[in-house]
Amino acid sequence: MPSNQYRPLTKPYPKGSAHKDQVATLNRGLTIFAAVYLVVAFLSTLTQPSTSRISSPHLPSFSTSPHGSSSSRCNPFLQPGFVAPLPSGLSTYHTFDPSCAAPLLLPTLLSHLPSSPYAKSSIPPKQAIDPTLLASGLSNKTVVLIGDRVDQALVEHFCSLAGHVVDRVDARHPWAERLAPGSFSEESPLAHYCYVPEYDFFLTSVYHYGADQSFFFRGKPAWSATSTFEERVEKVIVPYLETTTKSFPASPTLPPPRTTAAARAPALVVLSSSFWDLAKFAQQDIDNLHSLVQDLDEERLLQWRSRHVDMLASLHRTFPRSQLAWRSLHAPASSERATVEWWTGTQKDTDAAKNHPLFHLNRIVQLNSALKSALYPHGDDVVRGSNRANRIPAGVRDLDWGNIMLGQDHRMADPVTPALNPGGSIFAEMLLGQLV
Repeated sequence: MPSNQYRPLTKPYPKGSAHKDQVATLNRGLTIFAAVYLVVAFLSTLTQPSTSRISSPHLPSFSTSPHGSSSSRCNPFLQPGFVAPLPSGLSTYHTFDPSCAAPLLLPTLLSHLPSSPYAKSSIPPKQAIDPTLLASGLSNKTVVLIGDRVDQALVEHFCSLAGHVVDRVDARHPWAERLAPGSFSEESPLAHYCYVPEYDFFLTSVYHYGADQSFFFRGKPAWSATSTFEERVEKVIVPYLETTTKSFPASPTLPPPRTTAAARAPALVVLSSSFWDLAKFAQQDIDNLHSLVQDLDEERLLQWRSRHVDMLASLHRTFPRSQLAWRSLHAPASSERATVEWWTGTQKDTDAAKNHPLFHLNRIVQLNSALKSALYPHGDDVVRGSNRANRIPAGVRDLDWGNIMLGQDHRMADPVTPALNPGGSIFAEMLLGQLV
């Protein structure tokens, strides 16, 4: 019968054998190695950044170097936080994590601009920023916002904060004579710009009409696009920036000519496409007798996302040395005035407003989610352009201003435009953070 006792798999070594001494020595060595490994592993966890501060492959960390390059510091505007007041009466963004606080770049800038109405506002000494960092980050820089009237308002707010005046590039502007006719009209100017002479800083917003490729709104009063987004960049925006490098002696109030490098390689190009896209979705639903507040289906969202990959790829080809950013949509308050007809210019003052809302919160949230999915691809989600060869360029920054503005819809300048505070001040702070 088999024994019920377990037998050793190997015979025991004889007492005093050399093998036993070697095994004991080996065991002691392994024990020491394991202890050292555990100590090193523990110490490394103390020096590694937390997961919340690890940058996405498409998102450089919040820029803090004097030359505007990426650093390992976290991006405070992508961390949980809240809108908070400053002593000046403006607002800023506070994170819950004090080690990832937003530096007070805007108050520091304004304190060095005598023309600013906020120049004398006090800044806590521990929160003041070295002014040389601002000088190196802003001097001789050009920043281009490509969007709609919201971006125009953000440029106007920046200029108001700085104590300067925005100028409008329309058919009467001296630069217009060197630009292609038909690219803008009296109702739809080509651009607005703010020049801050103290830093030779040029901030401009240039208009486009969304991701549409079919000229859906052709003939509408507020629409003057004669080409697709890609063609508009090539035939309108690039010539406009090159015009800023020319001298116009007959117009001494114009900004000094920009350097060729500043015009052809803007420090930052920010893309936003929102209300013209929302207007198209709404008008399609009106034409098809569908609800204007129903969720956008997957096909629409994927098409919208793909087109933005195309648009970002186009900007990267045009401005290969420029930093690109993608601004998220904010959620204005629902208003009877914010209709498709109002946005496209077909609403007359004598007409009763139609119940055709331009936007609804659910659609804004959906588009912002599509934006996030493109910047932070996950799992089996493959992000491609409508042209399948297009991919989102590496390093596109997530300018998530829209999410920070959620709930601030009671402070608006018009049905879609945020007020200077907090919308303008927080955007200015975010913008400076990308440059300094």
